[in-house]
Amino acid sequence: MVADKGYHSGAALERVRNYQVRSYIPERQRKGQRKWEGKAGQQQAVYANRWRVQGNYGKSLLRRRGELVERSFAHCYDTGGMRRTHLRKHHNILKRQSIREVMARPRGPR
Repeated sequence: MVADKGYHSGAALERVRNYQVRSYIPERQRKGQRKWEGKAGQQQAVYANRWRVQGNYGKSLLRRRGELVERSFAHCYDTGGMRRTHLRKHHNILKRQSIREVMARPRGPR
């Protein structure tokens, strides 16, 4: 499983490890050291993830994630003219997208 660094936490990594899935989640920058007292399972999961991410295969997976996922979203938001939506409820977000699609359609000769 490859994810963004926002999903990196000891509890999440331990949960993924219990599902018997290998995680490749980069760590966030932290101030100071982590306190592992009573969290041996989380510590093992974090260290195993760290070891995998620092390897060549982990770096290549994270690079591919950036190319395939992040670039497509950047295209939608920046060059596609779609703003980040801060609307409540699902139907309001769908309205925003449908309005953008109608406005982005090329107009034929009149």
